[in-house]
Amino acid sequence: MRRTFKDADFSALTDLWNSFYPPKFAIDQETFKLNTVESRVFDWGASSYEEVDGKATAFVAFKRSANPTLYGGPEL
Repeated sequence: MRRTFKDADFSALTDLWNSFYPPKFAIDQETFKLNTVESRVFDWGASSYEEVDGKATAFVAFKRSANPTLYGGPEL
């Protein structure tokens, strides 16, 4: 089931992150939140995570550009 980050279990998402990367790239829950939902450029609409049987199995976290003039969208 696809879920939004609004009701995320950040402990589970942090554990998922840490299960994919070697120990030197391990993060804690506060770092995960700081770089996702606590970032002013976090994209709530594009970011989500997947649960299977109540367990987080995947996530994608997007941020918008901090520079709005970098890409203003397609030219019409």
